[in-house]
Amino acid sequence: MIAARIDLREQITQRTVLRYMPILEDVYKSGRIKGVLFVINSPGGEANSSQILANTVSKLAGKKKVYCIVEGMAASGAYWIASSCSRIFAMDTSLVGSIGIIGVVPRVTKLLEKLGVRIDVSKIGSMKDMNSPFSEGSVQETAAYNELLSDVFQKFKDDVVSRRHIAESEIPKVINGAIFSAPKAKLHGLIDEIGDVYTALDSMQKELNAKLKVRGYEVRRSLVSRMLSADLMWRPIRSLLEESFGISDEFPQLLFRP
Repeated sequence: MIAARIDLREQITQRTVLRYMPILEDVYKSGRIKGVLFVINSPGGEANSSQILANTVSKLAGKKKVYCIVEGMAASGAYWIASSCSRIFAMDTSLVGSIGIIGVVPRVTKLLEKLGVRIDVSKIGSMKDMNSPFSEGSVQETAAYNELLSDVFQKFKDDVVSRRHIAESEIPKVINGAIFSAPKAKLHGLIDEIGDVYTALDSMQKELNAKLKVRGYEVRRSLVSRMLSADLMWRPIRSLLEESFGISDEFPQLLFRP
């Protein structure tokens, strides 16, 4: 029996979705994989991308044991994903939470005035340039944007409350954008246990009453990324040095490895 290990260590974007969805789908379909160790260290990211991954992980957790292990941080959208797992473990020094939504709009009109630059905007629809940095923003636009953020936040909040079974009395204490240490997160019900990947694996094996072989599933990087970090880029150079100058293989490895 196999436990798949999947690591999420990046800011969450649409690119994250495109790279992780094939892995999650393969793990879901595999009959040999009985559990998943989902290791997270991420500050969060885009709301829609986080929701897509959270829903997919929730579906996976409905079929297999999916244990999240927070290494470093599971904040905002990353916690949205973590909350979809069967259980959440976090190390003593991990940070958890930041359940909230934020939108930042820079306003540059006064700066442009000082530079002598004027921006002319043509639009059809009074709200078409809402949150444009080239306008001061009306009261109506601010209210509309806050309502939009509120709708997104409500979905985030509902998912966390439902999946983590957060008591009504605890909601104002934990779902307010604050981030918590692991002990405080456990106290508020945001995580289940304090521990690392080995703790989670041991717990999963006991629950399944089986010895699990851990198999890592890595996200495939682009060709350029792989060339920049692998021997593929440096192998021809080492070969040329060895053939032309008789330099041994060990020296170029030290010289050219990034």
